[in-house]
Amino acid sequence: MKEQIKNWIRAGYACLDVLTHEENRVQAAIATAVFELKNEYAVYTWTVTKGLVRMPRPGSDEVWDPEMQDEFGVLDAVEQLNPFSVVMLRDYHMFIEPTNAVHVRQIKDLLEHCRGQQKCVVLIGCRKVIPPELEREITIVDFPLPKESDFDAIINRLTEQNPSLERPEADALARTYDSLKGQTTLQVENSISISAVQGAAFDPVILSEEKSQNIRQSGL
Repeated sequence: MKEQIKNWIRAGYACLDVLTHEENRVQAAIATAVFELKNEYAVYTWTVTKGLVRMPRPGSDEVWDPEMQDEFGVLDAVEQLNPFSVVMLRDYHMFIEPTNAVHVRQIKDLLEHCRGQQKCVVLIGCRKVIPPELEREITIVDFPLPKESDFDAIINRLTEQNPSLERPEADALARTYDSLKGQTTLQVENSISISAVQGAAFDPVILSEEKSQNIRQSGL
């Protein structure tokens, strides 16, 4: 996925719509990919509560004061940014009104501007709310759920933070992976934590029960 993100940015895609419940994981993945590009892209993130904030490059101690912009003002702010900028708008789907002709036109105008400036707007959210007028302007991205390498990183982090947790042996680890598949990072961490509280950390039976509960809650 990281290489695909790089290709979209290099190709000058104006807007990506990432459908996910894991906004923090997606934001980190996109920032990591963009910072690895040859050109020094600036990366920004926006929420309606914290405004527009520039993310520091790895190893940098730069501080960038946030600009408090509402859902309309942030579009103007993006247009004022320098070329080679990637802006992640979190929860922006909730502000797109398909019947609001002015807002839809403002978005279309911004994306037209971005295509000539090597700017990319990334919508991050769990719902698909794209008016027909914008369907050809935006690339839909289904961000994959965590895989075994992600599970391994989570297990390593949790065992380092909690000395009482022991990393599963190789054969048990495979069963643990199977019990965690199909869940978000937060659900995986919660499942491992509840199994530890019950005195059997990484128990595939408990982990599977938690996954079943998560599936029921999702309505699947």
